[in-house]
Amino acid sequence: MKLLTVFFATVMIATMLFSTGIDYSNGEYYITPNQVETPQVTVPENFDVEQATIQMNLARENEDIETANQLSMQIHQWWLDNREIEIDPSAHDFDGNSTSNEILPQGENNKQPVDYAPLWGDDVRIDPRDGVRGAQVVSLSNGELYAISIHYSGGTYTRITSRSTNGGNSWAVCDEWNASPSNIYEARLSVADDTLIMSYILENTSGEYQAWTKVVEPGPGPTLPTIHFGSPSGGWVDRVIYDFRVTNDGANYSSKWVYATWMEANTSGIDTTRIRFARSNNLDVSSWDINDTISFSAGDNIYFDQNQLENGNGTNLVLAVRLHPYNWPTSFDEYIRGYLSTSGGSSWSSFFYITPANNHMDEYQPALAGSHDNYNYVCLVTQEDTLSPTDRNIINCYSVDNGTTWVEAAWVNPDTNFLPYAMVDYNSTAFFAVFRKNLANGDEQVRFKQGDIDNPNSWTQSADGIVNDNQDNLSDSYGPTVCYDYSPDGVCVAWTDYMSSTYSIWFDNMSWTTGVEEEPVVGDLNTEAFSVVQNGRTFRINYSVTTPGNVSINIFDISGRNVANLLNERKEAGTYSLDYEPNFSSGSYFFTIQTNQGIQTKQTFFVK
Repeated sequence: MKLLTVFFATVMIATMLFSTGIDYSNGEYYITPNQVETPQVTVPENFDVEQATIQMNLARENEDIETANQLSMQIHQWWLDNREIEIDPSAHDFDGNSTSNEILPQGENNKQPVDYAPLWGDDVRIDPRDGVRGAQVVSLSNGELYAISIHYSGGTYTRITSRSTNGGNSWAVCDEWNASPSNIYEARLSVADDTLIMSYILENTSGEYQAWTKVVEPGPGPTLPTIHFGSPSGGWVDRVIYDFRVTNDGANYSSKWVYATWMEANTSGIDTTRIRFARSNNLDVSSWDINDTISFSAGDNIYFDQNQLENGNGTNLVLAVRLHPYNWPTSFDEYIRGYLSTSGGSSWSSFFYITPANNHMDEYQPALAGSHDNYNYVCLVTQEDTLSPTDRNIINCYSVDNGTTWVEAAWVNPDTNFLPYAMVDYNSTAFFAVFRKNLANGDEQVRFKQGDIDNPNSWTQSADGIVNDNQDNLSDSYGPTVCYDYSPDGVCVAWTDYMSSTYSIWFDNMSWTTGVEEEPVVGDLNTEAFSVVQNGRTFRINYSVTTPGNVSINIFDISGRNVANLLNERKEAGTYSLDYEPNFSSGSYFFTIQTNQGIQTKQTFFVK
């Protein structure tokens, strides 16, 4: 006999199903046991035990014993997971003087990592090729998503930009450029009023470096049309260029300035690093009217790196940078310096301490984000003990006075936390952040948190923000990135994984599951406008669209698994039908349709 791994999503007519978050790409839904048949049951986080009980009783009445047994096992597992355990002093060796029962409810510390993922859907591989890494994802106001990455194979570097028009469910390459014979590093994207700004670094065969920016029109490709193209660093230089960051003030002004910072370092001899800054006008990155050095370091093993530049409100800019200081670790620790400009980079303040220089803690990997509606900034920083490094934590350094003063607060611990990334959308909806977390049991996670734009010390808990389904072999070098998805008011995350010995980039979108978890307003729907009629082996789906918009039709099985996506496109007002011949096995299935009116579900029983 075969062992059925039950994963039942809440199912009922006029109730929408949700994505389970389980990867069925290998096609294995049934698992063959060895000798003893021990049912294994997995319960979704938002499992509705009352509805499952109704469905179980209905299945019993209809003599659908298989479904009734599946639901019964899941209800039982839910009870095991949520019951309160009473310790009876008379029946146990109880340490205490009380004769009353002690209630021990299951707490957060007893939950497994899989229990914390109610918000995120199934992971999607953006590019299946081995050697793709370092993805950064951005969103346009029309819902289009773009992800940039670098593919390295056989000594050749290729810059790849991928595009999705369906919320990240599928991706296609819209721009690809082979940098040979040069090497290409640090490919990144930013957005200014639905215009894409690419940035990257080139190293030629002579070991010279140059930083480049391209302002391009979004679109399907195969190449993205270039509007402006230029280099803030000028010509090729014989100094190493790294940590190249580009941002803009498009959220504040119709005529946009583009800001760029990068590091220049000697290739040999005594370390000397320069923090460079440049600015261009009106997105014309072919010329840069400001090009200067903000600060520099000099001396053996003294250097700046990991710089972050953010535009906040108006022409205010904050630059955060890590300094590996003189006489480290005896006299000083690694720490984060800040520089402030209130003039769009025309002038800069003297440096200030975002984190202390002598607190016996090393701080690095700053992740900076600034609000466009007020004077609030956050700078998430990885921190560990200088002399006795242990598990890393991420702290939240924040400012509510335009970067003048900074306050340090705990942000996430315990275990190992590092590689934070933070951003604020054009509308200053919230602070959004992702980071890497390694648990003591070996699990590797991408975590998400969201912060209050008006209170940069107020964040959601990270326990409910596990993004990745596969929790092995994440990259320790290429951190995750996050963007705000304007179309469904959701959040998108991209990261680098080494699953099955394939270095590739992955994506997930919170809005997928938050959308389907919402209960439909049945009274507002015309149930006669959606029907499913079976004729032999073929289904005919009839539906009406009253207002133009996107229409999505999906089929789910009794476990909640999405077995088919029949339609996902814009439709004008009218009446439609489509025919579908399934290739799945006999059983109960649920057809769902989502339009601007809401969501409807029809249950059918298919006999193969």
